Amino acid sequence: GVVSMDLHHKGRPATGGADKTVRVWKVDRETHLVFNRHTASADAVTVVDQDRIVSGGQDGNLFLWSNASKKPLATASTASGGWISAVRAIRRSNTVFSGGVDGILRCWRFGRGAEEDNALRLTEAMEPVPVLGCVNDIAVGRRVLAVAVGKEHKLGRWYYERSYKNGLLLFPLSYREA
Repeated sequence: GVVSMDLHHKGRPATGGADKTVRVWKVDRETHLVFNRHTASADAVTVVDQDRIVSGGQDGNLFLWSNASKKPLATASTASGGWISAVRAIRRSNTVFSGGVDGILRCWRFGRGAEEDNALRLTEAMEPVPVLGCVNDIAVGRRVLAVAVGKEHKLGRWYYERSYKNGLLLFPLSYREA
């Protein structure tokens, strides 16, 4: 079944599923594109812009997809290989946030490599931020990043930690070039 969803360009839903697939639905034509590189459930999906989406899954992998290709444009994985339970992009940018059951919030950027190697890459944009609990969802506003954390994973009690608190963490965002 569908475990995550975001609205794509022109109202087209992008979904991640327990069947290890990511799909972009063309509702008006009653068809969809299927992307399948995850080796476990694709539990998080976010739309970056009109052509690209990012997915994260229980396999600990992040994939950057394009409507023009069945193969990922770029891939990355968490150092711990931990279950990614939330991803969210700053729309029309090259920045994506992810989090999971390991209690680590990560910021990723995608871009071209050096002149010798012009391949598109997903790389960590800053030091990971530890949070107390499972990262269950992420929302990006104009000036704030909101992170929902919990004692347990949003889909069940596989990772329950009584000492953690359910709550919301807010981080201010600024958009200046480095």
